[in-house]
Amino acid sequence: MTTTRIAALCAAVLVAVTCASTKNVSDGDAATAGKGDRPRPAAQAAAATCSGIRHCIYQCKADQACAQACAETAAAAAHTKFASLETCSRKACPMQDTDCRCQAECFVPGPCETEYDACTESMPDRFCDELCH
Repeated sequence: MTTTRIAALCAAVLVAVTCASTKNVSDGDAATAGKGDRPRPAAQAAAATCSGIRHCIYQCKADQACAQACAETAAAAAHTKFASLETCSRKACPMQDTDCRCQAECFVPGPCETEYDACTESMPDRFCDELCH
């Protein structure tokens, strides 16, 4: 999957995310952005998994460059899982509104339950935990 495609998927997810915060990190920290001292979520350093991508994008809010950086740090298997969940979510919720995404991704039974479980691997998910419960 190309970086451009992943960035587009990440940007699409950002439309539905309404609550998040960014964190300033100190110089030399592993999560420091490469462009000057621009703040970015510390989660970018941990976005190596599908769940990590979701968490990172959630923290980026509407910052598309931040979301792209989240996706770029993950392994190919994580991208595949993320893309699968994103595809399912877009099919179930074309407008990507939060209520629909909660029903599709976070509640059982839901049309994206299998993809969500594969992505999160039973780890906490901030989107679901904070916006849907």
